[in-house]
Amino acid sequence: MSAAKPINMSKEDFIQVLKDILQTIENDDSYEGNLTWLMPEEENAEHPFDIIATYRIGNSVGQGSTRMIGEW
Repeated sequence: MSAAKPINMSKEDFIQVLKDILQTIENDDSYEGNLTWLMPEEENAEHPFDIIATYRIGNSVGQGSTRMIGEW
């Protein structure tokens, strides 16, 4: 698997990702993950944030799954 390519996001969409991560942790539904946010490398990027994230969800009901943000 090659490295992930970030997704360009608005501030509002990025805040929703952060809220989702926070909610899963507060609900004891996520115990591991990673998040990277960067300034866009492209000069003409539409939004101010480039995001890459992977985090576990659904752990409170069993094995769960993984939410991935980026392009693989």
